[in-house]
Amino acid sequence: MSDSFCPAPWISLFYQNNKASICCVDTNQVQMSPIEFRSSKYLSDIKEQFLNGEKPKNCSFCWKSEEQGLQSIRQHYNKRYPNFVVTESMPLRYIELRASDTCNMGCRMCNTKNSSKLNREVSDNPHLSTWFGRMEEDTEINDENWKQILATGETLDALFMTGGEPMLIKKYYELMDFLIDIGTSNKIDLHIYTNASVYNPIFIEKMLKFKSVNLNLSIDGVGEMAEYQRYGVEWKTILANIERFLLLPVRVSFHTTITAYNLLDLSSLAKFYDDILKRYPDVNFKAHVAGGKIPMHYLNLPEKYRTKAIEEIKESVKVLVHPKFSQINNQLVSIVRVFKEKTGDYDIFIRATEEMDLARNQSFELLNK
Repeated sequence: MSDSFCPAPWISLFYQNNKASICCVDTNQVQMSPIEFRSSKYLSDIKEQFLNGEKPKNCSFCWKSEEQGLQSIRQHYNKRYPNFVVTESMPLRYIELRASDTCNMGCRMCNTKNSSKLNREVSDNPHLSTWFGRMEEDTEINDENWKQILATGETLDALFMTGGEPMLIKKYYELMDFLIDIGTSNKIDLHIYTNASVYNPIFIEKMLKFKSVNLNLSIDGVGEMAEYQRYGVEWKTILANIERFLLLPVRVSFHTTITAYNLLDLSSLAKFYDDILKRYPDVNFKAHVAGGKIPMHYLNLPEKYRTKAIEEIKESVKVLVHPKFSQINNQLVSIVRVFKEKTGDYDIFIRATEEMDLARNQSFELLNK
């Protein structure tokens, strides 16, 4: 295979809003059922491009990430399936679902496709659609497409449940019950991405019946910064749930989304992570840069804040010395390098931040005084 090869088109499906794509960062979601997508000419053409050593345009997020020295989703797939060989008929093995937008948070880097809270907020403040997108109506996978997803349970080896907030989404309870009943749960690596705001014992009981459980806690900051970037729940609630999750017999990972906001208080998060690792040495940590043309992309950070951001990065790297933090550190080093080479759209950052602050009665200026 060429250096640009990705196995995802053969064995992976990302499904949301009754639309299909190859993976979660594929820029083109198509209105098809899972079965239609898997047998479509559209997917066949993408496979052919990869086999020819080409780089499909809808995979641009990965190419840009790799150019910046950041870890890409494509690299994740190649790492998970290192001995991948293309054959004529290949069943679905890896599926990522966003079964519903049901969520109790309105994260600043999110959108109305993924958050019912943001949908309500845009309804109350229509001008915020500029930043979060228009209100979504078809936010839950319909019954027919859901049946097709359930039918893939026999061949899966990896299942990712995201949202919304997974522990608030009823379809995920149904899906786990189905896989347990047909006897394949003990063959599936279950990956759950939660904002850590909910701890539901019923959900926990079901997930513990899978072969392995990877519980990814989306934590971008501590205290006021956590409440600012991931708007909707108090930090004390999240902190209490984190401690409960850490006691479970599962693999726990902390997953940070880097934006222009949390770069300005990154050392506080670094110290928090360092403390967690000292108490729970089996925990893992990773980070990714918020992608897409979002106002709070780190490159859009106004010049007067860049010095502080770089100082915070340097201080964080001094704290995050354990090898388990190497992936985060690599991301941070790349950010400093790109900072020196590129600038973004300062005006769009300022305008979006001011409008969100006004609607939420928050203040970026007070947070960073």
